[in-house]
Amino acid sequence: MMQMNPYESGAAERVARTDTEMAARVQAIEAVLPTLATRAQLEQLRGEMKEGFGELRAEMKEGLGALRADMYKTHGDLRVDMRVMIASAMKWSIGMAVSLATLGVTVIVAIAPLITTRLHG
Repeated sequence: MMQMNPYESGAAERVARTDTEMAARVQAIEAVLPTLATRAQLEQLRGEMKEGFGELRAEMKEGLGALRADMYKTHGDLRVDMRVMIASAMKWSIGMAVSLATLGVTVIVAIAPLITTRLHG
């Protein structure tokens, strides 16, 4: 019995004489064979993917570093703004306390003569 090599050109014709179903299978295999990658091509693709992932990782690391730096700067700016707001609030509070104390003294000074005349009079 003759052994057939399905990778040989024209194998489908030889098989067609014996089995049409087998011939269809061989034709399908022969149609797909040119599109299959070789081991060398797969290794090259693997290398390219590794390189691509390495570049992507480096870009992400750089991006995260820049994002972290922006966050630290923003955090520092917020702390400065908060300190300025607290200082302003404290100044405002002290100003209000002094104003109220001055108003109280003014009212007491203004009505003190009236109270004294009422008590002595």
